[in-house]
Amino acid sequence: MPVFAMVVVAMPALAQDGPAAPPPEKKICKTITPTGSIMGKRICLTKSEWRQFDEINERTVDVVTGRSKMSAPKGGGEF
Repeated sequence: MPVFAMVVVAMPALAQDGPAAPPPEKKICKTITPTGSIMGKRICLTKSEWRQFDEINERTVDVVTGRSKMSAPKGGGEF
């Protein structure tokens, strides 16, 4: 009888039709070759993670080269 009670208690939880979890994002793999290396490194990220990766790299280049998007003249011209 206790086993039956456990099954009856678990049934409502199984019968609930809640929103299904979205499928995980597909990974996109790219080979990145670091500066000064001839060996590429394979990196697999989702589309949103690649977008963030690219933004971080772009900001790093801007800092290293002394460029800043905020200091660019209006009209999109170069300095």
